[in-house]
Amino acid sequence: MALAFMVFFAICFYLDGIFRIAGLVICAVILLTGFVILRKQLLELEKKNLYHKNQSEVLLNQITDLNDQSARMKLLISLTPGLLVENFDESNQVRIEGNIARRFGLTPGLMEKEKFLKIIHPSDFIKYIISYGKMVDGMKSAPAEIREELRLQVSEGDYIWTECCFSTLKTSEGIKRVVCTFYDIEEQKQKIKEHGNIIQSLSNQYNTLIIVDLVKNTYDVIKDERGLEQRIPEKGEYNRLNRIFFGTRVVAADRFTLIDQLTIENIVSHLSPSTPVMEVEYKRNLVKNIEERWERLTIVEVAEENTKATMALLCINDITEQKKEEIQNRQIIQDAMLAANQANNAKSDFLSRMSHDIRTPLNAIIGMSGIASKNISNALRLRDCLTKIDTASKHLLDLVNEVLDMSRIESGRVTIATEEINLDEMIHNIYSIVENLAEQRKHTLVFEASELKNPLVSGDPSRIQQVLMNLLSNAVKYTPNGGKIIFTVKEQIEEGNISSYTFIIEDNGVGMTPEFIAELYEPFSRVDDSRTSKIEGTGLGMAIVKNLINLMNGNILVESNVGYGSKFIVTLPLKRIDHSDSGKVKEDKENINDFTGKRVLMVEDNELNMEIAVDLLEMTGVTVETAENGFIAVKMIEGAAENYYDLVFMDVQMPVMNGYEATKNIRLLNRRDCKTLPIIAVTANAFIEDIQKTKEAGMNDHVAKPISFEQLLQAMNTHIRK
Repeated sequence: MALAFMVFFAICFYLDGIFRIAGLVICAVILLTGFVILRKQLLELEKKNLYHKNQSEVLLNQITDLNDQSARMKLLISLTPGLLVENFDESNQVRIEGNIARRFGLTPGLMEKEKFLKIIHPSDFIKYIISYGKMVDGMKSAPAEIREELRLQVSEGDYIWTECCFSTLKTSEGIKRVVCTFYDIEEQKQKIKEHGNIIQSLSNQYNTLIIVDLVKNTYDVIKDERGLEQRIPEKGEYNRLNRIFFGTRVVAADRFTLIDQLTIENIVSHLSPSTPVMEVEYKRNLVKNIEERWERLTIVEVAEENTKATMALLCINDITEQKKEEIQNRQIIQDAMLAANQANNAKSDFLSRMSHDIRTPLNAIIGMSGIASKNISNALRLRDCLTKIDTASKHLLDLVNEVLDMSRIESGRVTIATEEINLDEMIHNIYSIVENLAEQRKHTLVFEASELKNPLVSGDPSRIQQVLMNLLSNAVKYTPNGGKIIFTVKEQIEEGNISSYTFIIEDNGVGMTPEFIAELYEPFSRVDDSRTSKIEGTGLGMAIVKNLINLMNGNILVESNVGYGSKFIVTLPLKRIDHSDSGKVKEDKENINDFTGKRVLMVEDNELNMEIAVDLLEMTGVTVETAENGFIAVKMIEGAAENYYDLVFMDVQMPVMNGYEATKNIRLLNRRDCKTLPIIAVTANAFIEDIQKTKEAGMNDHVAKPISFEQLLQAMNTHIRK
């Protein structure tokens, strides 16, 4: 433009007259206009220079402030694997630093604050502003720190979870600035999310759930529904939680032990992929007037890095009821063990006593047999030996029978028979037996039955006699020589045809302590007393008595004082029988032992047992035939006419063919009488399972060895048709 003006001005000098003047005027106007424009531009340029100078000074001051704390900033940046944002309150700028800044689309250095705020999740923006405001308000006071979990947008457009630490930095001029440090916790959040189902499941089972960051030493409460005490603060430092919460809420005796167990170091050392669970139980330290309570703390590994736990879930639950049940169960087990030990000791003691008690009559039998063989010609001495052998044999049999009775009772296989009983006759027989025993010890025996109005009853005579004989023989045994025994029978008529019969046995013997009375009916129990140590017994008698009385719907009471004697009261409800039937009963009893015209087959492989059995049977008038084993017995019955034999006594353990096989073969014979022929087992196998086997084989009844005349008579009266 300047070049064009100079060309136009030169042309004007070559023009003539008025044209030269007009050209110079135009040049002057152009020159003046250009000066005005240039002046205006110079003023604007000066103004801009002043503005830029001021801005440069501001930036220079900011740079100076940054240089004042550059060492601190570099240290923070080197220690912080996150995003660091320094806020300048006097401007709208922030300073960005950190290893992960570019992940959020940010360039390290100064930038507009508005641009940074846009990457904060809208739902978390208010939380950020509030925390930032708290830090600004507190700048004049002591420095503080606030931590919040916020979501920031990454360059790809998604949001990730970060933990923001709001803190302050101080410049050389004493100015404090808010610094926000963001840590990437997305991976931790994902791991927690992955364990969400576990946490939800645990939440239904536990009162309190706490998530603990074992690396950062922090915790967050997920759930806390304990109603007896103050709740746990929602979040904070875990070490503080361990010291204050667990340390003060546990009884003093366990306090320091629990704190040591729950340190981060100890938790990390215990948790591993192979053992991801740790449990601790402790007693609560509660205020007075509240019952004792227990809690169980279960620590579950939630996340790990390089095989070390980095995050754990603390699950707390009240286990007071479980503890009570556990204590009760432990007490039950201890009581059961004590009872088992006592039972074992009692059985061991029983076996020891049984060995002694069995050997005593055996010694008498063997000894008297030897003496008798040397005094065959001396009738008086021979009779004495036989009497003592008979007494010892009966005592030995009683011992065995008591053991068998107890076995039957415990297995529930004892049944109570229903037969006609004449109590007058039964009591007379019992009295006769006891009278002989009492005379040997010079006791006075008193019998009283004036209140017995209806002696004819229905019941089990053998069991009633067994009960009364046991009590009376005990009274004789446990009363010192020259004592007194009173046997009283009473009857109280009740409704219908039932009477309550009371049998009272009273003595002035050694008596019993209250402690022993409490255990009187326990099997194998005996008084541990020097006055009774030499008295024979198994410790089963009273247990048998009690069980038999219960089976007969009766009751037994005992009163006793040490040194003054004992009193037993037995009450049995029995059905009365009309007196008009008594003559018929008496007539039947007179002919009960006569089996003339009947035929019995005795099957026995032992010659001595066979001889004894035949002699006893022939005393009843019955015809006896014999067989050495089951095979011969089957052949004899098969070759005989129908109904030839009225009854078969069958041994069980025999050669060639035992009693079980023989019985089965007899039942299979193609004859009507073999289906109903009474077959009675005669065996030393007298336990419940043995009796069951005989029934399964087809036998009708069971007689235990050694055979007695009374047993044979009872079997014949029961099974032989007259």
